[in-house]
Amino acid sequence: MLLPLLLLAIALALLTLPLAFQRNLLFPAPKKNAVLASSSHRIEELAIPVGGRSLRAYLASPIDAPARPSGLLYFNGRREHPTSIFRCLGQMPDQHLLCFHYEKLGPSLRKPDEARLVADGVAMLDWLSATLGLDPSELAIAGRSLGSGIAIQVCALRPVRRLVLVSPYARLIEPVRAALPLMREWMLKDQFRSVEHVQRIACPTLLVLGERDQTVPAAASRRLFRAWPGELSECSIAHSGHRGLLKRPEVQRAIAEFCRPDSSDRPAPGHVRAAESAA
Repeated sequence: MLLPLLLLAIALALLTLPLAFQRNLLFPAPKKNAVLASSSHRIEELAIPVGGRSLRAYLASPIDAPARPSGLLYFNGRREHPTSIFRCLGQMPDQHLLCFHYEKLGPSLRKPDEARLVADGVAMLDWLSATLGLDPSELAIAGRSLGSGIAIQVCALRPVRRLVLVSPYARLIEPVRAALPLMREWMLKDQFRSVEHVQRIACPTLLVLGERDQTVPAAASRRLFRAWPGELSECSIAHSGHRGLLKRPEVQRAIAEFCRPDSSDRPAPGHVRAAESAA
């Protein structure tokens, strides 16, 4: 009699703990492997005012600035340091890149929520737009893993020129259930249903994925694009998993080529449009 009760108690504990601390699990402190050196850009650490608060951000500006600026806003993945995108700077010598820390990560009693993260993302895009003197529709957005869910919603609210999604998901519950099989979507406080926002996105989009990704499997990423309304290109890495995609030179080149200011009317070389891949 005691053994079944003990097993039931353990099962309830395993289910209750993720429910109670899910935002702590979803929004931990980022790793400390910041990328803050570049031969092509000046990197500034900034405190950007957003809604009466200040968000810690990093702006990489070209040393040899072009006559007309261009820019990209990056939304990092879970535990990823925002400056991971700066690994692409050598391939993007003419572009400004902005990234920032999501508010209240790490050991904070009050964690961010989905609505706040999206609102902060819109504010950061507007800040970059004003700083460069460009309309948001002239800028690019990139998001990786968890950050892809934020990037998609920001893009749906503020149309941009180009969108890059690295290891995205259709619904957050998919990668969550890969780690916690007992979880159900109704249990999530922050559901990030990316698939419900894609119909409002019309800009060319680049999908970057690792074919051996066990956190967000490639098939789960591709499910997001079954009903994608716009032009879609894909960069898939055969022997890569979830981590380290931005360290790969071929990924850096693909993102840089796709986001080039003069690339508006063509897909990145070596990539396949969605219509072609279905043939």
